[in-house]
Parts: sequence; structure tokens; C-alpha cells
Amino acid sequence: MINASGIGTYLKNILPYMFERFKKQDNVRITLLYNSEDKETIQKYSAKGTDIKLEAVDKGIYSISEQLYFLKKKYSKNTVFWSPHYNIPYFYNGDLIVTVHDVYHLDDPLGTLSKAEKAYAKIFFTRIRKKAKKVITISNFSKDRLLEQAKIKQNVEVIYNGVSDVWRQYETFEAKGFKYFIYVGNVKPHKNLQVLLAAFTELKLPDYKLVIVGKKEGFINGDQETSSRIDNENIIFTGRVSDEELMSYVKSAEALIFPSLYEGFGLPPIEAMAMGCPTIVSNAASIPEVSGDASLYFDPLNKEDLKQQMLTLINDDKLRAELVKKGIAHAEKFKWKDAAKSTIKIIEEVVLR
Repeated sequence: MINASGIGTYLKNILPYMFERFKKQDNVRITLLYNSEDKETIQKYSAKGTDIKLEAVDKGIYSISEQLYFLKKKYSKNTVFWSPHYNIPYFYNGDLIVTVHDVYHLDDPLGTLSKAEKAYAKIFFTRIRKKAKKVITISNFSKDRLLEQAKIKQNVEVIYNGVSDVWRQYETFEAKGFKYFIYVGNVKPHKNLQVLLAAFTELKLPDYKLVIVGKKEGFINGDQETSSRIDNENIIFTGRVSDEELMSYVKSAEALIFPSLYEGFGLPPIEAMAMGCPTIVSNAASIPEVSGDASLYFDPLNKEDLKQQMLTLINDDKLRAELVKKGIAHAEKFKWKDAAKSTIKIIEEVVLR
């Protein structure tokens, strides 16, 4: 999962601190489970630790074969299993710590999940409630949803995600030759891209473009209206970009727009703030909690609301400067070092008890 978007970012930033901490513990040995496709990335991040056992588990996530693998595996009585996802080894009976990023598969905010998908999630969240020594989640919103949907209320700790220092340290402003808003995300229904596309195309701003990070074909989802809107000369798809190219696009944008209907945290706005890019974000789910007073907000179900906020930003230089200043200060509250330290403390409470 280390090359997945959200959880992958989490692991890439937490694991190095964890390896560094536990390599100093003679009585602690880490076994890192991974998919062979991710071997190069895993080796890069595990190189900072010592005495780390790498174990390839080439089983599909959510699959029966995955669960059978863990059922057959032998564990010592001193094993502590930390899962960065609710898809835990169901039959594991030892000490368990789980990071739950959101409860999307229980909330099903858009009603798009199958009965089987929701039933699967319910089974595993019930198991977590019964077996987990500690549950880590990444916002108070997700903590509240865990209580409401999964009835998990004990041993839940909120540890906010962080922003990598490279976002704060990136200083290159690369003029693209045009002004633009930027979208960083995917085309999953809850990301609500169609509202952004509608707002932008209807505004018909002659001096602005919309930059969407990713390949155009990756945003064609069969929805005719969305497909017709993205076929627009003022909408630019970057194609696949490196981390540095992504930062360059965000740094030089008029604003990052984040129209999501559901997030357990919502990292792109905080990353944008860290480098001085204003943000216009939806007022849904965890987003107001995480973005604080450093963003402009809109109702994600109301394209007119978004259009108004876009116009407000581009017509008010004083407001834009204020958002930049607030955003930089706000992003300082979110550091991976702090997130890792709090996560390690919880793991140590269980491992070294």
C-alpha cells in the first residue's frame, strides 16, 4: 500500500521515524509486510532501519487468499501487529493496533457502494472494535464517525497527518505563462470533480485556466457531462508528474480548489498552504476541521457558491495575501515528525508494556 495515494503518503512519512526509533531497541524487531510490486520503494524507506525483515505478501487486498495467508502464519506471543488500514488479518488474535483513515465504506455518503462492500467493511470494523488495543485515526471527524458507525469509542487516538518539509522549503516560482486554478485528486465520485468543472466552464474566465494534475484519460469515467466539460482548451491535464513538478504547479497557482464531499483528513489543501498557495475548499466532512480559518469555503453541492468564491479570490488581492499568510502559519501545525512521534508512543505502549 506504500505506493497508494493517501495511505502511501502516510506510510512514507511515518515509517522512517519508526525505523529510526526502534532500531535502538534491542528487544524489538520489525517485520515489514509488502507487495513485491512495491519492493523498490520499500527498500528505499526501510534502509534507514536495522534488523528489519522484509516479507512479501503478494495477495490481493480484501481477498480471501490474503486472509488465508495470515491465518496460516505463525506468530510469537510477543507479536504486535500494526495495520495502516481497516483491512486487518481477521483471525489474528494477538495485540493489534490499527490506523483508520476514514469510515467511507460504512458511511457510503453517495450511496454508490454495493451491499457486499458495506458488509465486508462492517465485519472488519466489528472485529477492530473487539480486538484492537489501540485505534489511531487522523481527524476528530473520523473519530466521531467511528463512534457513530462502528461503535468504536475506547482506545481511539486522533493524530493529524503532517506536511512534508519539502513543501515548506520549495521556493521556485515558475511562471507558466497563464493564470490558473489547480485540482489535485482523482475522479472518484466523492471527489466531486464535476462541480469544479461546471463552475469553471460556466464562469468563462478569459484569463484563467484550470490545471488538473494527472492524465486526461484517467478522468474519463463514463459520465457524459464530465467528459464533455473536460474537452475544453482552457482545461489542462498535466499528465503524470514528479513530486517536484507537482509542487511547481501548486506553487504557481492562483489557488488550489478542493471540492471533495468526503475526506478523513484532506491533505492537498494543507500542502498548498505550506508553500503559500491560497485554497478554496468544500465545507464537508473533515475539511473545515483541518483547513481552519485559512481557506475560503463553499457548499460542495452548490456550483454557484464555488463560482462566487473563485471570483472573490481573483478580485481581492488583499484577501488573497491574507489567505497566503494564514495558510503558511496554519500549515505549521501539521508536521510528520509530530505525527510519527505520537504514533510511535502508542505503539511503544503496546510493544514495551
